[in-house]
Amino acid sequence: MTDQKKQSEQMSLQDYWAVTEEDNSPQNFSSHNKSKSSKRGSQVRKDAVSPHTLRRVVTVPDADPSTAWDTFTQRKQQRGREHEKSQQHVKSVPRTLAQTGAPATHGRVRTPKHPLPDNNSFIPRRSRQRSGRRGLLWKMLGIFGFGSVAIVSVIFGLTSNVFRINRVDIVGTHDSALIQRIQHMDIPSQNIFLLDVAGLTQQIDALPQVASSELSKQWPNEVSIHVVERVPVLLWQMPQGTYSVDQQGVVIAPVSKTTEMDRVSTVIDLTLQNKQKIQSGQTRQIAQASILHPGMHLNEDNITFAVDVLNHLPQMAGVSTFKLYYDGTMYTGGIDQPEEGLGSKGSYIVESPDGWKAYLGGPDDTNSLSNKLIELREILALAQRQQLNVATIDLRYGVHPAFTLK
Repeated sequence: MTDQKKQSEQMSLQDYWAVTEEDNSPQNFSSHNKSKSSKRGSQVRKDAVSPHTLRRVVTVPDADPSTAWDTFTQRKQQRGREHEKSQQHVKSVPRTLAQTGAPATHGRVRTPKHPLPDNNSFIPRRSRQRSGRRGLLWKMLGIFGFGSVAIVSVIFGLTSNVFRINRVDIVGTHDSALIQRIQHMDIPSQNIFLLDVAGLTQQIDALPQVASSELSKQWPNEVSIHVVERVPVLLWQMPQGTYSVDQQGVVIAPVSKTTEMDRVSTVIDLTLQNKQKIQSGQTRQIAQASILHPGMHLNEDNITFAVDVLNHLPQMAGVSTFKLYYDGTMYTGGIDQPEEGLGSKGSYIVESPDGWKAYLGGPDDTNSLSNKLIELREILALAQRQQLNVATIDLRYGVHPAFTLK
């Protein structure tokens, strides 16, 4: 019974690929004696199998595998004890003079091959410091050289004749008087670097004939000026002369010096003549303020109103031949009110060859110009149907026009 219990605790190793041999060991023999039926069955199968057939072989190890873990634990503990013994023999040694610069407190000290220099001894400069100072020196020399070249270049540019303007091209106008006036602005012989473009452009724009200008430099010694001339829209006739006026009310020049006057009508100013009725003390001051000269600004609204009358009167009222007057002393509301200067807002008067006059008022009237021209057309048609001899037509009162007969 004891043997059978021990055999059940042992580990069996099976080799399925080994050749089957008959095991005559006592243990195997005792195991086969348990039952006769099993032995006889195995004997029959043994005889029936050929000798080349692989059989299962069961081997029993000599030693107990359960003791392997105890052996590993013992070896691990032994190695730990040996490591502890080796650590006990290690001793800490102070750093030597070569490592710390100070002598060790005890123990053997190794003398360095090259003793450390004394505190008062000369310490050589590092090569990096030398290269840094050398680089700074080269930078200073480069800055000095660049500055010298720049100064020489500036002096050459400001004093050399290569950069002095010797040609001025004026584009956009064929007016010889305007071209000569621009060329006499001391632009030639100036240094092109010192040329005040903004100041010269402002001076050219201040000319009465110029609406706008643009100045550009053409290196190294040329200047191009593009000029846009003012376009006259009507002629303003005064006792001292007739002058051309543009859409903004700027007096351009006398009619004798104005070009491109095709299809430009004339407005006759009666302001100075009618002001003779005012007191003599104010007449001289008003007369001086009423004198036209180039560059003077008239009231822009008055100029726009006059241009509209000249353009729309033949179409809307059917009046093709007429004269247009302006009276600055006549208030647009119909009340005589003296005003000073050409900037006053007076009334326009249309005079027909048939002998009638129509007072159109001015741009500040509440009634628009188109309504006034329609009313003028209706009154002229009514006079023609009834054969009336009209003397004056007053359209300054809005929706209440009035007319008189001769």
